Amino acid sequence: MRPPCPAVASDGLAALVDAETLERLRQPSAGRRLTVQGLEVGTFGVLDVTVTQVAPPRAFRRRNGTEGLVARATLGDPTGEVDLVLWDDEVRLLRDGTLAPGARLRLRGATVKAGYRGGIELGLGAAVVEPAPATDQAMDIAGTLLAVSETRMVADRFQVDVTLDSDGGPVLVVLWDDLVKAVRALELGAAIRLQGVARHPMLDGCYLGDGAVLQAVGAASTVPIREPVSTSKA
Repeated sequence: MRPPCPAVASDGLAALVDAETLERLRQPSAGRRLTVQGLEVGTFGVLDVTVTQVAPPRAFRRRNGTEGLVARATLGDPTGEVDLVLWDDEVRLLRDGTLAPGARLRLRGATVKAGYRGGIELGLGAAVVEPAPATDQAMDIAGTLLAVSETRMVADRFQVDVTLDSDGGPVLVVLWDDLVKAVRALELGAAIRLQGVARHPMLDGCYLGDGAVLQAVGAASTVPIREPVSTSKA
């Protein structure tokens, strides 16, 4: 299960995750769709794969004398195959059938690292493993503007986290560039609609608004947004 977004947070994603994860989530590549062929050490994004084969867990002894478990599952897409290495408690994904051969899965934020036997391999770490959806469609979100984070520079682009009170409850949307200027021209309490947002690949209740269209649909009931612009890198 993906972690939820904060209900209302003036500092947006920073209220939810640790600093290292925050830096990765704020990169424009966080929602990037990956292929096996395009994986490189340090690549971060979303990978849709099919489990092609699994190897049973085996016990091993660590240098400190304790025992551990390790297993491998081979994952594939139309561009190639890659091994996912499971350690200790991660082996449960084999036992509960999540990584059964033929399963279609989506990996969000898996670690791409140099393989023990050469090439590359995947590690789970804090990654999320879930059934791969049939399609990902853009959507519209409407709500009242509750909070806007400080403006940041990320990969030479302006970025803010915006919290909206929608019909389904508070949601957080990450906005870039022209939309940052547009949302700062509004006031807290304004009713707005964001057209063409996508679900955040890492966090439940969060959305990515890169390329979305912002429309103001109601008058503000509180004060203008006047947070300062920060030029520091995330």
